[in-house]
Amino acid sequence: MLRLSILLTVSLVVQLNNGPKDRVILTREDRAAIIQSVMELKLKSDGPLKFSEYLVISTENMSSSLLPKIPGFQFKLMRPAEILRRAKHEKPADRFRYLIMDELKDWNGRALSFNLAVIERCGGLPCHSNVYKYSFHKVDNKWQGEIYMVIC
Repeated sequence: MLRLSILLTVSLVVQLNNGPKDRVILTREDRAAIIQSVMELKLKSDGPLKFSEYLVISTENMSSSLLPKIPGFQFKLMRPAEILRRAKHEKPADRFRYLIMDELKDWNGRALSFNLAVIERCGGLPCHSNVYKYSFHKVDNKWQGEIYMVIC
């Protein structure tokens, strides 16, 4: 019993000593850089015409200070209640698309996971959504990202 207690104590001390120092601590500038990178990756993969359909961003996990700045595209923040109100007034054949940015999540202490949801409403009802999953890590003090999964 004493041996088990000692092992558990040693294990806890090792975890405490190894865990927090490896954790990624994000500043507002880091968050903005990652969101900027996600949108640049999305533009590159979709092209300007399709990308221009994704300019409304929900205020969930988002603020005006984090909005990406991409020449030729003007992003607009909308509260979830505004999005629902707008979608309800759409005609059945109309489509309204918007983005929801997920919170950045620590993956393994050295990389971050980020989800971008593209929601499409048809005539006020949800009709289509995709979630794009990205991973980010710092290389030479700059955030590098890549998409690793798309959920349709």
